[in-house]
Amino acid sequence: MWYKIISITIVVLVLISISIYYNFSRISSASEWNEKGTILDKEGKYEEAIKCYNKALDLDPKCNGFWHNKGLTLYNLKKYEEAVKCFDKALELEPKNEHAKKAKEETLKALDK
Repeated sequence: MWYKIISITIVVLVLISISIYYNFSRISSASEWNEKGTILDKEGKYEEAIKCYNKALDLDPKCNGFWHNKGLTLYNLKKYEEAVKCFDKALELEPKNEHAKKAKEETLKALDK
């Protein structure tokens, strides 16, 4: 009886450990892709930066910062409508994000020109 309880407990702990490790490695990898995208954006390599942001978002689509950064790069490419969609997604995830609000306002102004 005790053997079964201990065995089940060990299996549960191992599964929890694997789950925690998987989630942390996912976040780290997504952050690395985001960071790489930011560097490429600063170098003016916008198309490459977008690819990096897309990889980050594939790994962690609920990170508003990734959406915001992708929107900024799309703005640099003058792809304003796509940029607005990214800022909307960032604001959906974090409605009080003032940076995304300001970036969206600027992008909408650029669309009107």
